[in-house]
Parts: sequence; structure tokens; C-alpha cells
Amino acid sequence: MTIARSGYTATLLPSGKVLIAGGNAATAELYDPATGTFTRTGDMTTPRSNHSATLLPDGKVLIAGGSSLLPSSAELYDPSTGTFSSTGDMLQAGAGAGAAILLANGTVLIADDAGIGEIYDPVAGTFSATGYELAYLGGRQQGALLADGRALLLLCCRAQQLYDSASGTFSLTGIMTGIYEDGFASALPPAGKVLVTGGYSEEGPPWLSAGACLYDSATGTFAATGNMETPRYYHTATTLGDGTVLIAGGYVGLTSASVTASAEIYDPAAGTFAPTGDMTRVRVNHTATLLLDGTVLIADGSTTPAEIYHPVQPVPAPVFVLPWGRCARAGRHLGPRDGTGNIGQ
Repeated sequence: MTIARSGYTATLLPSGKVLIAGGNAATAELYDPATGTFTRTGDMTTPRSNHSATLLPDGKVLIAGGSSLLPSSAELYDPSTGTFSSTGDMLQAGAGAGAAILLANGTVLIADDAGIGEIYDPVAGTFSATGYELAYLGGRQQGALLADGRALLLLCCRAQQLYDSASGTFSLTGIMTGIYEDGFASALPPAGKVLVTGGYSEEGPPWLSAGACLYDSATGTFAATGNMETPRYYHTATTLGDGTVLIAGGYVGLTSASVTASAEIYDPAAGTFAPTGDMTRVRVNHTATLLLDGTVLIADGSTTPAEIYHPVQPVPAPVFVLPWGRCARAGRHLGPRDGTGNIGQ
């Protein structure tokens, strides 16, 4: 990248470029897979980190909250002009640090780190209140839009919840199994299930988890699947074009030096993990973004060069038609990793 960043977001744009925004800065840049280079784009309206970045149906990107000079502010990035502009303020300062999920009706749910939900309407450019989360245990959240239109919120592995946009309410759902409360990663493999992996617990030993589980929206339950090859946390989980999931990097021990370059692949058909090629360097708190050609851009916010993961047989990211008539790539990032890692951007 052009500068070092911490707490930035990486968002795949409809053009195939990746927007890198913030990270203790107001600057932003674009990664162009055609040239393999990063170049500066317009600056954000305020420096921010640990914010959310959500691709909207019109191709713009909503940047919201986080740690910033204006913690309740939000802004939009317009790829056609390469500029950011302010939009309505959030109700809760810093709320973008929670999960931000594009809903089936084109609005964005932000479930903030105070347990309050709010909805961004891109047509009006405003935020409005919605239901309170039924159980809030602190810490950063992850989320995913399910096939039935509800949103799944993952937090601290003890009180998973569903948000129903039709009623504007939250409800409790199943409890994760084999997952520790801090630093787990999640992804959306095919068949309408959500994969959750790893994590760290202060209640160990064992302190680290190699566990993995699948959430089934039809039953509202989590079920264990095969364990990862390596216990890890603050890693990334990225669904590839063929439906497998790339697990990469993270901590594999309790010290700051225990960062790994190892990676593995989850096969949802077999329910098993297997090693794949190592990254070129150890990485933690990095982003992993599925590109349109089926490869994955991996960057950790430092000025060390980013890298590309090449699957054995790259499959272009699948295309689906959203209810409002636009096409989108299944690998889009829906929250701060991811990207999460985060649930894919």
C-alpha cells in the first residue's frame, strides 16, 4: 500500500478494483488487479479506523463510524468520481465498529458496539433506529445476510442473534460450538450455511481453538464440522469461487511473535480442512479480498507488499441478482474484516 494502515477496510468495487480506506488516516487508495498496483484516490472527510465499509446497490460505498474525529459521522465513496462526501450522521457515535450488513431491501443494518441497531437508507441518506439486540456481551461483531433475508449477528459466541428487517426486531438463535469468543472468523460457503472458525479465550487452557462450526438458518442451530489443521485467531476466512473457504494467517500462540504465514482450505462437501500454500510472510489483522478472477488479495496494512493467493483452479466469483435488480459478486465484503477477515468483502 502507499502508506501503513491499521484498522482499515478493503471493499471490492463493481469495476474489480479494491477500495482501501482509512486506518488511522483520512487517505484512501485503490488496488488495480490489472496492474497489481495501489494508487491514491480521494481522501475521506475525516480520519477513521475500525469503521465499517459497505458496498451499496448503486455502486457507492458507505463508510460509517469507527474511531474518528467525528465518531458519529458517515460518508459515501463514489467510484465514478473517486471522491468521498458526507451523508447523514449515525445515532450512536462510533457505531460503525459493529457489524454492517447490506439487507435485501437495499438498506444497511449497523448493529453497533453499544447493543443498538440502526438502519441506513441510501435513498434518503439518513440513519434511523431499529430494535435493540436482545443480548450484548461487548466486543466486535460479525454478520452475514442469510438466504431468507434475515441477518445473522455473531458476537462473543454465547448470544447469536437474527435481525428481521420486516419486523425490525432481533431474536436469539443457536449457540456456537467449538468457537472461542475473541478473534474468530466467519465466511459464507454455499448451501446457505455460515462457517465460523477458531478464536481465543481468556478462560483456557486451551487458549486457542481449532474448532469450526456451521450455522444452518433452516434449523437455527450451529453444528460442529471438521477442525482446522492449526488453532488460530485473528485470521481471515474467505469463500472462494468454487465454494471452498481459504483460512489464512493469524496468531497461533499467546505471544505477539506467534503470527503465522500458514493457510488452509475448508471443503464444505467433505467438511474437512487441508493445508494449502503458505503466505509469503506472516500476517495478522490483515484483509483477504476475493477478486473477480477468483484470486485473493491479501494485505496487512503495512508497507510490505501485498500478495495474491492463486487457487489450484481459480473460479471467478459467482454472480447473483439482488432483489432490487442489480448484479453483485458473492465475494463482496459486508463488514469491517472482514473483512472479516470478516464475512467476505
